[in-house]
Parts: sequence; structure tokens; C-alpha cells
Amino acid sequence: MGLERRELTSRNTTWARSLARKLAHAGVTPNAISIFSIACAGLALNCFIYADHQRIVGESWRPFILLGAFFIQLRLVCNLMDGMVAVEHGKKTVLGDIFNDAPDRIADAFILMGAAFVAIGPHRIDFGWLCTALAILTAYFRTLAGAVGAKQRYLGPMAKQHRMATVTAACALVAIFPSLEYDGHNLMDAALLVVAVGALFTCWRRLSAMVADLKGESV
Repeated sequence: MGLERRELTSRNTTWARSLARKLAHAGVTPNAISIFSIACAGLALNCFIYADHQRIVGESWRPFILLGAFFIQLRLVCNLMDGMVAVEHGKKTVLGDIFNDAPDRIADAFILMGAAFVAIGPHRIDFGWLCTALAILTAYFRTLAGAVGAKQRYLGPMAKQHRMATVTAACALVAIFPSLEYDGHNLMDAALLVVAVGALFTCWRRLSAMVADLKGESV
């Protein structure tokens, strides 16, 4: 059974259709794009770790935070392109559903753990792990719904695009306003808390919707 697609208005934009067409005509496969999304997330992780090192030694660090945010957005472009090339341009493979979903879990882990290095709070790594676990759990409940015969729902408030938007915004704010700290925490600490709470609520919503579907109740 194939994965249901997330509703994205960006699929209908001129730039997205043009880029997908060029990638398809160039022979780039959707599975390769999915793998490249992991590389983008890995580059974001390394940017954030290096920025943290630079911050500790008193060297320039803010450009690396912004570069990491750029790679987060590039990862999302990959997530958009792999589906468009596969579906709109007829390049879907029998392993496409695996490549569509599995790399996202790795990319989520890289980016959310990387965000922990942008934060400065004493429990930042713990929050990075927590956000990573909850992000994977949101995807688990979605795919579990499909496995048990319920509808796969991309419910929020902290679905993938919301997590990435939150982290990207926090990166920009930390880089532009580095002095905005409170009690040994910065805006990325706050963003990780928002992601964790939102993802937990998202898990509950997806689980509740799955149960309602199986019971034949309206959601």
C-alpha cells in the first residue's frame, strides 16, 4: 500500500513545477533526491556543531547558524521534489515509499539534534533527544494508521514542516539577536520546548484519529 501524500500548496508553485521538471528530464531519480535530503540535514548538523564550537572559543559563529538554517530549507525542497518527480513525472519505483519515509526520520534526527547545539541551556542535549524521539513517534503513528487500515493523517500542530519552520525561525533569531537570553537559555531552547510540546500533542491527535477511524467514528 502506497503512502498517502501530504497536502502541500507549494506543489502548485511555478518554481516547484519547473524544478521538478528539470530534475526529471535530467534523469535524477526521486530516491536519489530522498538520499540527498539526508546529506542536507547532515550538513545542517555539522554547521550547528561547528557554530557551537566557534561560540565557545569566542570566534565568529552566527554565519554558521544561518548556513545551517539554509540546509534545513534545502532538505525541505528535497522532500518536495522527490514526491513531485515520482508522481507528477512518473518515476515512482517499488521502493519509493521506503525512500520517501525512512530518510525523513534520519534527517529529522540530524536537524533536531543539531538544533540542540544552537541552544545554550544546561539540558539542551536532553531536549534534542526528546524532540527527535517525539518527531519519530509522530511519523510512527501516521504510518501505523495505514498499517492497521486507518487513514494516514498529517495532523499538526507539529508535523514535519512545522518542526522545521520552528527550528529555522529560531536559528534566524539566535543569529540576528544573539543577546536575547534569559536565565541561561536562548531562543532555540524555547523553540525546542515548543517542538517537544507540540509534537507530543501531535502524537495524541494522530493516535486519537487512528482509534476513531478504526471504531468508525467521525474525526
